[in-house]
Amino acid sequence: MSAKFKLSIALLGSIFVVGSLTPPSALAITAEVAKSCSALATKAYPLRYPGNPAGGRVNGTGADFQKYFNQCVANGGKMPQQPAKQDNPQGGPPSNQSGSSGTQAPK
Repeated sequence: MSAKFKLSIALLGSIFVVGSLTPPSALAITAEVAKSCSALATKAYPLRYPGNPAGGRVNGTGADFQKYFNQCVANGGKMPQQPAKQDNPQGGPPSNQSGSSGTQAPK
């Protein structure tokens, strides 16, 4: 046997041994956890046009959806209740209303 052949066999053997000794990097999740997290994430970030993921999300982005799903999986399929977000965080009247009851201020 040639030296190159022996070296390649030894290299392949060592790669196999090292590969079999390393622990798996991620644990598999159960189907129940995946279904539960998918439902929770869809409820938190619904599609703008149902059935069309290309249409975007009503609130948030696809990255927000994935982050929420990953947090849910890390929590074992349970997410704490989050307070509802207001449409207008400043607390003032919505932009499509004048804020008055139809009367105008004197000039």
